[in-house]
Amino acid sequence: MRNKTAAAFLAAILCAGALGGCQSPMQEVVVESQSSDLEITQEVEEKEEVFYHPLTGEEVTEEEASVRPVSFIINNSQKAWPQCGISQADVVYEWPYEGTATRLMAVFGDPTKAETVGPLRSARHDFVELSMPLHTIFVHWGGSKPGYAALSDYDIENVDGMTGYDCFFRDQDRLNAGTALEHTAMVDTEKLMTQIETLGYAQDEAIEPAYQFNTEEEPLVFEDKQAKDVTVKISGETTCNLVYDEETKTYAKYEYGQQQIDANNDEPVALDNVFILYAQISSYDGVNVWRDLKLETGGDGYYLTQGTKTPITWKKDDANAGIVYTKETGEELTVNPGNSWVIFAENGAQTSWTSGEEAKTSAEE
Repeated sequence: MRNKTAAAFLAAILCAGALGGCQSPMQEVVVESQSSDLEITQEVEEKEEVFYHPLTGEEVTEEEASVRPVSFIINNSQKAWPQCGISQADVVYEWPYEGTATRLMAVFGDPTKAETVGPLRSARHDFVELSMPLHTIFVHWGGSKPGYAALSDYDIENVDGMTGYDCFFRDQDRLNAGTALEHTAMVDTEKLMTQIETLGYAQDEAIEPAYQFNTEEEPLVFEDKQAKDVTVKISGETTCNLVYDEETKTYAKYEYGQQQIDANNDEPVALDNVFILYAQISSYDGVNVWRDLKLETGGDGYYLTQGTKTPITWKKDDANAGIVYTKETGEELTVNPGNSWVIFAENGAQTSWTSGEEAKTSAEE
């Protein structure tokens, strides 16, 4: 009896001395489970650290996702072609700003992607209001009276070519070719960013996304709503043709009967997303040379992507609000990642779609 007690006592001492190695099978399972849970938690946290560019919806670094955009007012007269930087912009807005000609506002997350941007033109109040929800640094060369008033009234941080900053210059080759002075104004983007720093404008600032972007692996496609060849008469002078490329999955853009090319790289404009927005456009305070894009009234339109289209409505509640795009169901539109071109055309503008052998106008749909 004494020997059995001693043996039991010895066994207890040995187990206590090696406590780390005497855990029960149940204890081992609990430890393994806790370790497994920790690994899963860490894995989930790592997956959540994904950043998307607010202008394109593409995956980028945290730093790239919080860089403040810069917008440029660009001449779109045929005499100003080819322009510099338009193939490298993230978002471009186009509308008939004066008479029947159109003008562009190109928005860049990183303007230094384009060595030169231009030809630049004057600020207009509608472009100022389009830039505000994106909180861009606004780059222009001069401005209309309402344009300058909007910059002042809304306290917009801007860089004006009329100031004579050394980032602005005239394209000597265009001048030598006899191009009118108004079609030769350019900006060097590296020097521009230095000037922006000198002016004390913030260059890193998170902004709200321009669209509700599609985050699925598969791109958004609107079945049985083909739009491979699209023509929209934006104004009396400007007719835009968009031709879908099945290989690149982008739209090529044509105006004045020719393809729109970027002089920086001789590359054509290739668009992942196109918006055709019908709007009320009239003279500003009775002055025909100034046009007024009635952003506050909103309207109907179409969204084009992946060679397909869908009808939408759009609205912009006030100057600070972004454009909200809505589907026929009343849900907010989801947009594929990539660059985009937003065309404002007058209400009733003739628009045709070619799908296979069929073509029809928007009025017939």
